[in-house]
Amino acid sequence: MADGMLNSALYGLLGAGIAMFIAALAAYGFVATLQEESNFGRVLAAYGGIFVAGSLVWGIALDGFQPDRWDYTGATICLIGVAVADTADPARWAAATSPSDSATLPVTLR
Repeated sequence: MADGMLNSALYGLLGAGIAMFIAALAAYGFVATLQEESNFGRVLAAYGGIFVAGSLVWGIALDGFQPDRWDYTGATICLIGVAVADTADPARWAAATSPSDSATLPVTLR
C-alpha cells in the first residue's frame, strides 16, 4: 500500500516538473517575441545552432556519446545555417527591394 502511494507521489512530482518545464519553455518563447531588435530572430537562430553543435560536443566529451554520420550532418547543417544568418546583410536586401531603387520604378510611356 505504501509503495503505491510513493509511486503516485513520485509520478505526481514528475508530472508537475514536466508541466513547469513546458510552462517555462512557453514563457521563454513568448518573451522572445517581445524583443524590439529587428534581428532578434537571427540571434535566436544562431543561439539554437550553437546549442545543437555544443550539445553534440558535450555528449561526446562528457557522456561518452558516439555520434553517427547523421548526428554530424545535422550539427553541420545547423552551423551552416548560423553562418548564413550571421553573414546576411539586411541593408543590402532592403536596398534591393526598396521603391527608391531605380530598377523598380515604373516606366512611363510618352
